[in-house]
Amino acid sequence: MLGTVWAFVAEKATGLTVMEQLFNLTMSGLVFFVGAVQLLIYASLIPIVNGESTDTHSFGPFTAVTERWNGRLVMLGFFSLIVIKMFHNTPVFH
Repeated sequence: MLGTVWAFVAEKATGLTVMEQLFNLTMSGLVFFVGAVQLLIYASLIPIVNGESTDTHSFGPFTAVTERWNGRLVMLGFFSLIVIKMFHNTPVFH
């Protein structure tokens, strides 16, 4: 979820679209993206390896089920952003 927010922040700060940020040869955005994905995957697996159930933790309205659905919707939104950027190649925030 934070990745989507930072994609918009970086787009506003640099003026580059998300695709340009990832595949610009002068910037190493793709390397950082792949590294962040690997780090988050490993961090997500640690509770599972320790035998903890991810569905037992909750904090107010933030239950495992609501967080799972929020994450899925954000993934769809980010995928939609990438697809739109492939065709229009303009920043969301001008």
